[in-house]
Amino acid sequence: MVLLLALSGALLLRFAVKTGRFARIVRTFGRVCLAFCFLALFFFSNTGVNTLMMLRRERAYAAQPDFAAGVVPASSRLARCGYVLVLGGGSEASEKRSALQRLPGVAQSRLFEGVRIARALPASCLVVSGGGMPGFPSAARESEDAAVSLGFPRGRILRFDRTLDTRDEIKAVKSLAGGAPVALVTSAFHLPRAMKLCAELGVDAVPCPAGYIVSSGVLSAWDFLTWNPANLYSSSIWFHEFLGSLFA
Repeated sequence: MVLLLALSGALLLRFAVKTGRFARIVRTFGRVCLAFCFLALFFFSNTGVNTLMMLRRERAYAAQPDFAAGVVPASSRLARCGYVLVLGGGSEASEKRSALQRLPGVAQSRLFEGVRIARALPASCLVVSGGGMPGFPSAARESEDAAVSLGFPRGRILRFDRTLDTRDEIKAVKSLAGGAPVALVTSAFHLPRAMKLCAELGVDAVPCPAGYIVSSGVLSAWDFLTWNPANLYSSSIWFHEFLGSLFA
């Protein structure tokens, strides 16, 4: 979005007519576009700004703790979950890689957490989801194969191969669970939007965040004095989730 706006500003400056009141307005608008883009890149590549933005999303729900001897305490809401839904994170079509390595990092972190929780709930089913490109295995199939490679029994895995987005995935698990609670596993930054959809669709979801971007969870004054182009990646995620929440 920023780069398209910068290109528009550059084109306005390049092709604006040379004289007249309208030309001055066009050139002024072009300069404003370029200045805004520069400031936006400068602002959103700041480490402190990114950490502050992501912390607000990733701290919305607490992580599930380690379970003693792999068993969830009976008092926990999680212990009542018959299904552990792992939201899809995509897959990469490459026959030369193992099923686990065909999952991108976001999908791997979700699957690891889902398998960990499902192992602690012996009576539960692990539900993997996500469609795929025509002619290639679905993301759900890749996740199933990856979970089996981690030692999880295939007989306890259910697949949603045709879900297109988070709303589809939550609708599908509702048809299975009914009013029973469901363990919802997704990236920590994505969980607030997913939980909002669960509330809207009437699914009793137990939040299980995974794949934190802000690893330390600590914000220091020094962060606001450092810049890194990699921060633009997490800024893009934040905007994606923000826009998704508006239309959820």
